[in-house]
This record gives sequence, structure tokens and C-alpha cells, in this order.
Amino acid sequence: MKTSITTAIAIVAALMFCALFAPTAAAVSPTANAPTWNDGDSWAMGKSIDLDTEFSEQLDDIQQMLENMTGSASLDEFQVQASASAWSIVEVTEATVSEYVVESRFAARFNAEANIQVTGNMPVAGTRAWGDMYYPNASMTISLDATIDMAYVSEITVVFEKATMAIKSIDTTNSASAIASFDLINMPEQKFNWSDMSTTYSYKNINFDLDLSIVLDLGVEFSPYLNVIEFPLTYGSNWTVSSLATVTGGLSGHLDINGLSSSEEEMLFDNEMLQNAGITDFPIDFSKLSTEGDPKITNGTLEPITQYVNATMECTGVDLVTLPVYNEVDVFEVTVNDGEGKFYYSDDVSFLTSATASMDGLDLPDELDEISMPEADLDMEPVATETAELNIAAISSYQTDLSGSGNDDGIGGLILDNILIIGLIAAVVLVAAIIAVVVVKRKK
Repeated sequence: MKTSITTAIAIVAALMFCALFAPTAAAVSPTANAPTWNDGDSWAMGKSIDLDTEFSEQLDDIQQMLENMTGSASLDEFQVQASASAWSIVEVTEATVSEYVVESRFAARFNAEANIQVTGNMPVAGTRAWGDMYYPNASMTISLDATIDMAYVSEITVVFEKATMAIKSIDTTNSASAIASFDLINMPEQKFNWSDMSTTYSYKNINFDLDLSIVLDLGVEFSPYLNVIEFPLTYGSNWTVSSLATVTGGLSGHLDINGLSSSEEEMLFDNEMLQNAGITDFPIDFSKLSTEGDPKITNGTLEPITQYVNATMECTGVDLVTLPVYNEVDVFEVTVNDGEGKFYYSDDVSFLTSATASMDGLDLPDELDEISMPEADLDMEPVATETAELNIAAISSYQTDLSGSGNDDGIGGLILDNILIIGLIAAVVLVAAIIAVVVVKRKK
């Protein structure tokens, strides 16, 4: 079961950040009451990891798979390096008689580089007649060099009803920029001609770049207010989230792809969805984007959307855990839609301690079925506010630099594995569609 875009925006933005995986146990638990917040109360989370170290087992599996697939060929090079970091600060900026105003800043950065090279004997370019047993082979090297740099910064304001802690509204400004390079040399292609039963071999080079910078503003109001957590909270308690969300917003920025052939560009922009959105060539100016479908956008402005947000919630565990900064605290596990997502709340912290989403629905290529995927991509843990501040400032500066770089030799895309990023950017379906169409066309 997949959560709708508006449901994801609502619940994920309410959670604020993710994803420390706290252990849970189905035990008799204390009761968590609605917290009392004061002006200036704040919480911070963050973490940086080397993904190539974190995913070393999976990379070793992929390397072994490639070596098995190459047969008599040699895997000359297999180097993958990647790093990621995510940081968040949440602060109560206003506490009135009836409501809390909470502001959050979230920043994430992703960098990766891959160099893969395989050498072996392959048919020379040309046409092989049916039954030709002496068609010549030649030593051929196939190589892939790719890099990507991505940064994402989000500012979120959430208004809570004080008595129930239900969410009245969410306003977000999200900025993402990405550049990268992709260079594939000697990609083999073969075409079979049924008329004379011949086979034509060819090799092509693919090198193109993409420069993406986007700013997405979203506002969501709920009626009735969104009861993500119902207090008092105790093990076994369950409730239903049901609210009508009204979403408004707009987007700006650009998407530019260089290196596509004229036929590839023609094939890309011949897509009906892109044509209906007014997208006919590069660079694409999102502030001029207009669509007739759902969501309806006019010159970059999203016309109001109303959609019901529905989810089933259950407190499925509680445990005494040790967290950085807070030491030993009681943590309540709340499960969304029977396991679609989970988040953790602590009465001792008076806030969420973490959140995560299930990877059960992740579809991998058939060739990767044997590779064991980890349970999580990136987890965050409580940190000192000053540490998060410094890292968010650094990523914000980096994102600004990327957005104005106009890189000539990079492709980019939103590699948005973090649940918060996915929830907020999901509304811009057109961006994903553009990238998807390019990939699909190339595969065909």
C-alpha cells in the first residue's frame, strides 16, 4: 500500500526529520501525555556517513556479480565512493494560549563517484550474416565514469493546536540543486534483422550532463487538524488520521540537459505529458511551467489542491533506550499503516526521537535480486544544536553554489532517499518524469 503524495507531505513534514532506528519491545509501558513547550525549546539531529563503507557488503556483491557476468573478460576497475549527511534543527518560536509555532531547518548533502571498466573480446562493429562462424572479434574496453553532487535545504513551519498537539498547518520552502557527469564508452548494441537473419553489432558512447536547481514552496492546511499523535499515548493505543488537506504552492528554478542527440531530444519532448506541461526544449524554466492535469500549475504557481489524508496509527512498542544528548529515555514506537512507516516519540524528550520508512516496496532490477539490501539508508541521531547549526550552514552555502554553477560537464538528479525529501518533493512529479523519460528512452 502506497501513501498518497499529500499524505506523505502531511505526515512526513509533521515528523520533521528522520531516521534513528530505536529498538522496541512489546512491554507494559508508561503513558506519554501531550508535551508542554516553551519559546526557545529546540532539538537537533544529524549524521554524516561514508556510504561506500556503510554499503561495502552490497558493493562487494555487485563487484562479484559483474565478475561472474564478464566470464572470460576482465573487470579492470571497480571503484565506488559516496558520502551523505543530513542535519536538522527544530525550535519552538512561539507559544501562545492556544497554539505552538515550530520552525525546522533541514539540510542534506550527497556526493558520489563511480569508475567501472571491463575489457574482453567482442564482435567488431558490422553486420554478421546468418551462420557466419568466422565473424571477427576484437578486444574492447567498456567503461563508465560518473559523479554526482547534490544538496537539499528545507525550511518548515508547523502550527500545532496546543491542547491536542494536532497540526493546523505546514509551510515549507525547499531548495535542491544537483550536478553530475555521466560518461559511458563503448556501450554494445545489437540488432537482429528477421528478413535475412543477420545481426548488426555497434558500439556507442553516451555522455551527457544535467544541471538542476529547483525551489518548491508548499503550504498545507488541515480540516480537521491532523492528529498524527493522539495523547495520552501508551502501548497498544491506536487511532485514525483523517483530514482534508488544502495544498498551495509554487516552483521556480531550471533543468538543463546537454549532450542528447537531436533525435533523443525530439523523442523526449514528443511525450504528451511534457507537451501538455508546456515543456518543449531545454533549458526548462520552472517559473513558466503550466499544466492542465492534476496538479494544475499556471506559470509555476500550483492551484489549490484538496485531498483527504488518511492513515491508521498504532503504538506498537516502548522501550528504555540510551540516546546521545538525552541519555536513557522511554521511547514509544508508532507504526503507520501497518508498517508502511514508523516514528518514535519520547515523553522525556518532549519530541520525536526518530522516524523511518519501509523499503519493502522498493523494486530492484532482476539482476540485483541476489544482493541483500540493508534495512536503512541513513540514520540520524540527536546532536548538540551548535553542531547541527554549523553543518546546516555549510550545506546551505554549498547548495547555493551548486544552484549557480551552471556546470558544463555534469548530470544531476534528485537522489532523495531521505523520507522527508521524498515527501516534500514528490509533488513536483514533472521533474521526475523528465528524468525517467530520458532513462527509458535510452534503454530502448
